[in-house]
Amino acid sequence: MTLRSFPPDDEETMTRGDETSASERAFLKALAHISDMVPAPPVPVGTQALGHLQDKEGRFAIQKRIGSGGFGTVYEVIDRASGASVALKVMRRRDAHALYLFKQEFRALAGMAHPQLVQLYELHADEERWFYTMELVRGHDVLQYVRAAPGASISYNFNEERLRSALGQLARGIDFLHEAGKLHRDIKPSNIMVDSGGTVKILDFGLITAIESVSDAGFVAGTPHYMAPEQAAGLPVGPAADWYSMGVVLYQALTGEIPPSKEPPPPSRYRAGVPADLERLCLDLLAQNPSDRPDGRAIRRRLDPAAAVKQDRGAQVGQPFVGRAEELRTLETALADARAGRTAVALVHGPSGMGKSSLVARFLETIQANSEGPVALSGRCFEQESVPHKALDHLVDSLCRRLASIPTDAVARSFSEEIGVLARLFPVLRRISAIEAAREEELTALDHRARAAFALRSLLGHVGQPPPVLFIDDLQWGDLDSMKLLLELLRAPGSPLLLIVTYRTEEAATSPVLQAFLYGLREVDGASVRDMPVGELAPAEALALAEALLPQCLAPERRKRASDIAVEGRGHPFFITEHARAVRLDASASGGLDALLNARIERLAEPARRLLEVVSTAGQPIARPIAARAAGLDKGEIAEPHAVALLCAGQLLRVQWARDRPELLPYHDRIGAAVSARLKPEARREVHAELALALEDAGGEAADLALHFREAGQPERAARYAIQAADQAAQALAFERAARLYREALALGMPEEEIAARGLRIRLADALASAGRPREAAEAYLEAAAREPPARALSLRRKAMERLLAGGYLDEGLEVLDRVLGELGISRPKTNLEALALLVKRRLKLALRGLDAGARPARQIPERTVLAIDACGSAAGCLSIVDPLSGAALHAEHLTRALEAGDPVQLSRALRLEAVMRTFFSGGRGPHAAEALLRRAAALGQETSEPEEGLGLLVAFMLAQLRGEVSSSEPLLRRGLELIERNPAASTWQRDLASSVRTQTLWLLGEIPELAASMPRLVAEARERGNRYHETMLRLTGEIFVALADDRPAFAEEAVRSTMARWSRDGFHLQHFRALLARVRIALYIGEGRRALRLLLAAWPSLLRTGQLVAPAVRSQACFLRAVAALAAHRQGGGVALLTLAAHDARSLMHLEVAWARPSATLIRGAIAAARGLRRDALDRSKDAENAFGSLHFELPRMAARRLHGLELGGAEGRDLVASSDAWMEERGIRRPDRIAALFTGR
Repeated sequence: MTLRSFPPDDEETMTRGDETSASERAFLKALAHISDMVPAPPVPVGTQALGHLQDKEGRFAIQKRIGSGGFGTVYEVIDRASGASVALKVMRRRDAHALYLFKQEFRALAGMAHPQLVQLYELHADEERWFYTMELVRGHDVLQYVRAAPGASISYNFNEERLRSALGQLARGIDFLHEAGKLHRDIKPSNIMVDSGGTVKILDFGLITAIESVSDAGFVAGTPHYMAPEQAAGLPVGPAADWYSMGVVLYQALTGEIPPSKEPPPPSRYRAGVPADLERLCLDLLAQNPSDRPDGRAIRRRLDPAAAVKQDRGAQVGQPFVGRAEELRTLETALADARAGRTAVALVHGPSGMGKSSLVARFLETIQANSEGPVALSGRCFEQESVPHKALDHLVDSLCRRLASIPTDAVARSFSEEIGVLARLFPVLRRISAIEAAREEELTALDHRARAAFALRSLLGHVGQPPPVLFIDDLQWGDLDSMKLLLELLRAPGSPLLLIVTYRTEEAATSPVLQAFLYGLREVDGASVRDMPVGELAPAEALALAEALLPQCLAPERRKRASDIAVEGRGHPFFITEHARAVRLDASASGGLDALLNARIERLAEPARRLLEVVSTAGQPIARPIAARAAGLDKGEIAEPHAVALLCAGQLLRVQWARDRPELLPYHDRIGAAVSARLKPEARREVHAELALALEDAGGEAADLALHFREAGQPERAARYAIQAADQAAQALAFERAARLYREALALGMPEEEIAARGLRIRLADALASAGRPREAAEAYLEAAAREPPARALSLRRKAMERLLAGGYLDEGLEVLDRVLGELGISRPKTNLEALALLVKRRLKLALRGLDAGARPARQIPERTVLAIDACGSAAGCLSIVDPLSGAALHAEHLTRALEAGDPVQLSRALRLEAVMRTFFSGGRGPHAAEALLRRAAALGQETSEPEEGLGLLVAFMLAQLRGEVSSSEPLLRRGLELIERNPAASTWQRDLASSVRTQTLWLLGEIPELAASMPRLVAEARERGNRYHETMLRLTGEIFVALADDRPAFAEEAVRSTMARWSRDGFHLQHFRALLARVRIALYIGEGRRALRLLLAAWPSLLRTGQLVAPAVRSQACFLRAVAALAAHRQGGGVALLTLAAHDARSLMHLEVAWARPSATLIRGAIAAARGLRRDALDRSKDAENAFGSLHFELPRMAARRLHGLELGGAEGRDLVASSDAWMEERGIRRPDRIAALFTGR
């Protein structure tokens, strides 16, 4: 038999039964009697240790000492974080073995809750001092409670009613522990308290252990006189040992005496009036043979025959495991990686309640079933702990247990000289005799971590059959120091290992700990990292789980009940388990899962139910102190920690950390919905009101206050906070949110005078405009204009017009534009001829007067003049991306008026738009003129805003694109968009224009994967926001490019048709030109060259009439595709005139100042030469085209030129060129390289 050495004053007394002298036994008996009967007297605070704790932490206000023992001292404290009175137990001894047991005492019950168990809250480590907080129980021990007269001596008779109540509760508590796989091993009167309400609480879990871990003989742990015979003899013990201890307590309650012998006399010999049933139960519990003692179910039935004995929720061992075959195979593969010599990591993650821990436990159970399998060490991060390196602390405790089973000399051979460094981080290692005297070194934190990791890796390599398997559960509760050490462990040299971690997927976005670990994994060289999401069970697996959980006695309806449970559980293991367990405990239970959840909620204690209602009603994670305040748990004796612990243990609530503070939320959305649904309207309003007041006191978010005051039926306060929140959102550029909140404020029934005074409708319209919702913004501006004075109304209608035109609502926008211009005495050109005449007239005037202007302060310029300049500028900018000729005409008017007014800000805007116009109509000719305009605009004064500077950068981007300077243009685009995004309302059309140019460039660059990845999202966003212009341009360019690359011409045809069906039919706009190009490309792709040419020839007069062909960017694309179409039509049997047309277009391209025009002309001439049989000329020109496109980095036409060269070259070399071109395209997702090449060469 082995004796564990403990000091003589240890309250968890250890003894060696057969070697203890009579005098020692007498002393221990007296000591036990005194400790059980006489509580430690309260003493005032004043010790040095407590002063250190109180001052350093600042969290706990210590009130008095409650009691003390060999391992710890317990104090009553006030937890300032919650305002609750709690008990705080400080570890007195500082040796490694005491630390191990102290942690085990806390962790054995972490996450468990039962009315008869004292609730443990948080474990802390303050430098070398360890302590934990727990439920404060005010009352008496069980023997004092059952006396006939409180405070009387033990000789007085017991109170039978109290005794029966206490025994029933005690039996439920012990039975719960056993069902959870735990043995208390120290049931005695001083560890059984009864509070003022008669509730029994089992205390002191210093000797608690798992049932399966106490099978080894030789160790004696417990208190003399209360230990079962097998326990005192150092034999294997089981649940019967705790029932024996309860029998001793019952004997003592009935008689006032400890049982005097192995076969004690019946209690009725000591006291008259002992109930026969209690006497019989007492003697049965004291049976010498464990198998003769009744079990928990029998005991509870005998104490309360009338009540059905049900297993308490949460206490279960041996949960059935089904399914997850694929996940288990992945873990097996990860283990194989480790066996092959690699460091392997498996990231097992999923929502709460998915069975992540059970999955890994099954895997570990499987590999350990083989005697030659690897050693597995398990640990867990506990949310309730604030200890150093908490992610590894529990794992190291497991390592200690493993090392304790290895001979000392073998352990000594297994560790490196750095073991002292590791023991400094984890003092519990010094309970291993071979490590106890290891030397420590003074090192920097970085060196300390690296050497500790090396020592741990070395130690792990010798603890069993390699490779070791490490399992850390609930990694989201770890700390940053743990993550650094864990990553260092993975990087450290040594034997291979497999690390398995589990975490909640929903925490990955908010947990700095998870983010640090997952990011750090990327830098672990050579590691095999496997991502393992764990989701809902498949229907067959869900059914199997439900069936395994239901008892056989339910046959023949068992399978149907299981099917109903599986279907309602929707594949979620937690809900399936909850539902099946409820049916197992009560086969008559009816109703679905929601009914069962309601029943559970109804059984909760009032404080816990209130807190759950508050958290569920909040609708989002809520800071823990605010939830406590709203639930009324922030003061008095109502302990918020107790309510949180109960709800978390019952898997009704969970805690997450965000912004370094704990937040509460329902364990699952379905639980929150069930709680909210059961609240009556009045009760729900009251909860919202309490939430609003708690948030208001705490300075909560205005949006949350608006929500809760609204739901509480207080619209005035709700509106005030909604406006405040909307303003904050607008300042933070969260315009969607701002618009929603402004609408909410308007919907709350504010007086019209206050709405007008605050300008709410205008602020709503501005927010919608900034959010990129043109149609909604325009409607809001027009609604606001109807309630404003004439000058303000005109300005608002101008904004509405700008939103409509920029958003692609051309007909409606022009209608508003005509009204605005009409009020200002300005006429808009209605035809192309009128637009051309106005443009020529204004350009002549500008040529005569020049662009010089005298500066004049804005305040000296009449408001109507400013409105006219703004109206012309807005219309010109928006029309320029739809109807360039009309836009240019209005811009000439705009620039003329800006020059005459002399306002620097207005002139700066006009000059920037002038740069846009010159870029569009002149292309690469004279780019210095446009750049000079931009410089002058920037120099006009400090009043120039960032969005306008951004517009200048976008113009510079387009100039660079036209010159073919692709790589240098990207920074201009990024910086321009960055400046514009700070005030998007002023720049929607500029952003969309830049986006359109970039889409075309990506196509030429061959960046098909980027287009394919971004197009669905961009199109969906534009459609959802009602931005018809942007949606149209994206679909007619990027979406068509992607569809053809993916060999879906029919989809492309439908995309063009459906897109243009929503566009204005009045006129021929740039969008019609884009649709024309798309249809031509589709025809070329499917080999219909003649149709492609017909489409272009039919549209050519419209292109001439609208002036679009004046723009080099338009003319270059039109000429190039007409030449390609002519070549394709010639291949279908057309005459030589088609080649002449293609040659004409090639000559036109040669004279255009657009970067890609000359290489395109060269490629066309090469194709013409090939069609005419001029092989040498075709080879030379196709090669020149390939090189020219390559210098521009336009890889897609470059590959088309290479393919043409290969086809002309022929032979093996030619075939290699064609193959390399095709391979390049296929790598970028192009399914039919030959057809895509035909878009550039006509063959």
